[in-house]
Amino acid sequence: MNQLGFPDEFFEDDERSRYERHKERAGERERDKSASSRDIGDIPAVADPARRERCKHSLLAHCETYHHETFNLEWSPDHIRAIGKLEEVIKHGGLFALAMARGSGKTAIELVAAEWAILHGYRRFVVLIGATKADSKRNCNSIKTSIETNTLLQADFPEACYPIQKLEGIVNRTAGQTYKKKPTRIKWSAEELAFPTIPLSPSSGARLYTRGITGAIRGLQDKLPSGETIRPDLVLIDDPQTEKSAKSAPGNDFRESVIKAAILGLAGPGKQIAGFAAVTVIYENDTASRLLDRERSPEWIGDICSLVPKMPKNMEWWYKYRDKRAELSRNEQPLDALTAMYVEERHVADEDCVMSWPARFEPWQASGIQYAMDLWAKNEAAFLSEYQNRPKSKEIEGTISLNPIKLREQLTHVPQWIVPDWADFVVSFVDVQATMLFYIVMAFNRQLRGAVLGYDAWPSQGRKYFTKSDSRITLQAAYNAATAEHAMQIGLQDLAVKLLEKSYATQTKGDVGLDLIMIDANYHVSTEIVYQLARTVGGGKVVPAHGKYFGATTAPIDQWKREPGDKAGPGWRLQLGKKRQRHFINDVNHWKTIAASRLQTDPDTMGIGFYGSNHQDHALIIDHCTSEYAIDVESQGRKFRDWKAKPGRDNDIWDGIVGCCVGASFLGAEVPGHAAKPKARRVSFAEMQSKRRSGQ
Repeated sequence: MNQLGFPDEFFEDDERSRYERHKERAGERERDKSASSRDIGDIPAVADPARRERCKHSLLAHCETYHHETFNLEWSPDHIRAIGKLEEVIKHGGLFALAMARGSGKTAIELVAAEWAILHGYRRFVVLIGATKADSKRNCNSIKTSIETNTLLQADFPEACYPIQKLEGIVNRTAGQTYKKKPTRIKWSAEELAFPTIPLSPSSGARLYTRGITGAIRGLQDKLPSGETIRPDLVLIDDPQTEKSAKSAPGNDFRESVIKAAILGLAGPGKQIAGFAAVTVIYENDTASRLLDRERSPEWIGDICSLVPKMPKNMEWWYKYRDKRAELSRNEQPLDALTAMYVEERHVADEDCVMSWPARFEPWQASGIQYAMDLWAKNEAAFLSEYQNRPKSKEIEGTISLNPIKLREQLTHVPQWIVPDWADFVVSFVDVQATMLFYIVMAFNRQLRGAVLGYDAWPSQGRKYFTKSDSRITLQAAYNAATAEHAMQIGLQDLAVKLLEKSYATQTKGDVGLDLIMIDANYHVSTEIVYQLARTVGGGKVVPAHGKYFGATTAPIDQWKREPGDKAGPGWRLQLGKKRQRHFINDVNHWKTIAASRLQTDPDTMGIGFYGSNHQDHALIIDHCTSEYAIDVESQGRKFRDWKAKPGRDNDIWDGIVGCCVGASFLGAEVPGHAAKPKARRVSFAEMQSKRRSGQ
């Protein structure tokens, strides 16, 4: 007992309670202090609301305003188109794929587009897909760096940037950060970003994930504080392939399936995701090519940009430039001398050339054209694929394709339109298109050795190289016809008469005439026109032709029942139609394989060669001959090569070579693997027809 009569335990308990209360108050002060340090306080006001509002309505303005140091050169028309399409996809949806040149800034544009879509509230969940995990992390880091360091962006988007600034680069602070005592729920990791949850912020709680295309993509989703599950509503694909994967058929198959299944399914059942893919074509039929092919990927709208949409007219000058460049490089001399050479003769070098990005060139160069053509001179194959998006010489593993380098050696050294003395037949094939006709004339001997005598379009385009897409004059314009069908009818008749009336000089044996003209009758508009022409022109030398695809499950043409009046050969049939009109049907896979083999054989022995001695005269036919690839197929005991078109390439003259080979076989040429026909004198197709009619 103490002096007051209270037990000592009373005072001990009182001291303990005072201590507990003191401890609790100290803890509260520490918690308040900690909470105060974790709360970001008031968010600064927007520095320039008008500037922000202006950029909200234009991705281009956002790029120029907030990223002027990145985009410091004058835009090209291709950039404007890409940015416009990105803006359209972000605002309104859809799927768009655009092939752009290597180094054109497509990655930077897509990164800024992702930022724009989130900061202005157009999209809540953006996924950025790269080729590899390393690309994924690099892209994510670029966006994080922009948010953390771009002072102008921070000034105009404080609700998104200020909470992230307050982290001061310490990721562990994300878990405890609050705004007005409520968690901001930031996620700031290597591949996943969750923007601050701030009331009334357009970007509140938005997600931006980056992934490599071979990583975990399926089923991406996240939960909001409200309990709502959100899924991606925008995907941006940035160069989804590597050099290695682009060369591999399985690699391309895998990436194509990821894009078409996992990526397009990210939005969830019954919902369409918006998407933009910026790609560069590396190999023919690679992942990028497949995405751009409307037939193969109809859900995507594809387009191709080239650094040089139109090559210079005077390529001979640029061949000299290339030789000079190689000489300087071999001697380890600076390339400045090239610029002096170029500036002095620029009026010749630049003629007719169109370069898509004139502002792009190096300090030692004088123009964008010189920059582009220097890339061509340095490595033509890389230029064609990585800058033109039209590769010509690279093959995908598991496929077969004619090599343009090898085709340059397929020369007969016989002048144009001169028939070699060894030839037995002269055959022509006309491929029918809506805007023009492609024709080729070839000579063959009885062993199917062939020589291309000449080829062109009708109406002539007046130049050695052209494509259907850049034709200068169409059939309808040439004939001033009211309809395309009428123009085709007149054009086919004029061309057939021209080919039939022409005399073809041999090397030493005098002149000969054309033995057979085969005209493509597959194009539905032209079928009746071609049949009518065959009835009225040429005295039996003009025959409609139908190339037919025979796949693994189709009975080969050689197994067809032979009807009265039919004439059959390896992979072809000459038969009567319903109107008693003779026409050819041929197996295109069979004959493309034969033609390809002949184009890879020495033209001085058994191969097919092009006229003349200069391969530069044959860029057009070589381009057409390399426009397809084949895959070896074995099914139901059959082995054959299945030929496929390469996206965006003209193949009409290649079809002409194949058709001429069929015609030569009909006239008596021997086909590999089939019994040789007895050698006979030269007999024209008209004579054959006459003998049939007389019963001989």
